[in-house]
Amino acid sequence: MTINLKFGALSLALVTTSAYASFAVVGANGGDGDAWEQYVAADAFNQSVRLDMGNSYGSGGLFSRETFTFQGEEYIKLCFATADHVVRNKTLNDITFAGASAPVTLSPAGWFTQVHLGGYDGNDDLAFVGMRAKRSDLSAATLTFLDNLAPLALATPDTSDVTNYGFGTSANYTRDGNNDIDGFFWRPNFEDFAVSRGYTNHRWVNSDVTAVENFAYSIYNFEAIKWNVSNATTFGGINQGDSGGVIRQNGKFVGVNSFNQYVEGSDLQGLYRIYQLGSQQGGNAFTQDNIDWLGDHCAELEAVPEPGTIAALVGLSLAAAAKRRKR
Repeated sequence: MTINLKFGALSLALVTTSAYASFAVVGANGGDGDAWEQYVAADAFNQSVRLDMGNSYGSGGLFSRETFTFQGEEYIKLCFATADHVVRNKTLNDITFAGASAPVTLSPAGWFTQVHLGGYDGNDDLAFVGMRAKRSDLSAATLTFLDNLAPLALATPDTSDVTNYGFGTSANYTRDGNNDIDGFFWRPNFEDFAVSRGYTNHRWVNSDVTAVENFAYSIYNFEAIKWNVSNATTFGGINQGDSGGVIRQNGKFVGVNSFNQYVEGSDLQGLYRIYQLGSQQGGNAFTQDNIDWLGDHCAELEAVPEPGTIAALVGLSLAAAAKRRKR
């Protein structure tokens, strides 16, 4: 068996084209949990969504839903925040809400969609995803569902505890010599033999925040919410598929899941990762600049003309850049 420690034991939730972040938690009945036995969000928390990029998955959060009139047409727009590494260099296939009784999926093919990367400073693990469609092009059922959504208010975080949401896959527990849980174990692609175990459950975990401070890794440098999972109400931490998911604090949307810590190794069955309970894990904390950045792009979505008006799009982009420089 060969063990390779990642630099500083710290890694982004995304380390390969399919390695995102997700929760490993105790079983649904309170006992030790296998990978498919997980806590599922008790309510239809539809502000938390799953993002499908075809060959990879991530999560996100809805912070705005509005109806507006543009050039005589009535539109509905939806604005989401997610992690930069979830959508960078990928094509968004669809966005799925948990739904009250069944999932509700929106395909960008029927919407005008925009993605902006990097957050306010350009190197945050934060991205904006916006969707806009004519109300007349949508079914009555879809409109009823969307019109009843109550978007999350954006806020900057403090050091009180948070709840993390996501749609990732999960892991099995590792135990020490006393049969006590000392971490959790994940093997890439283990969910392939059971589709129901991968990227389908809407889960949450409550985490004890230890700090909100700067974090730098690879191309990213941002204010991070750090938490300790050893005292979490439900054991676990972000892993694969929960990247970009909602970090909720005092009812407000204060950041997105971003990175975690693990030890990586390989055995006869291939690659695996062990996440230690008590290790620092965290997400991208919203700063006021990033809240303004998300809001600016959401507002721009109302003024963008229908696809094909390239000159207008370029002018809008330059105006937005000038506005950000001025601020």
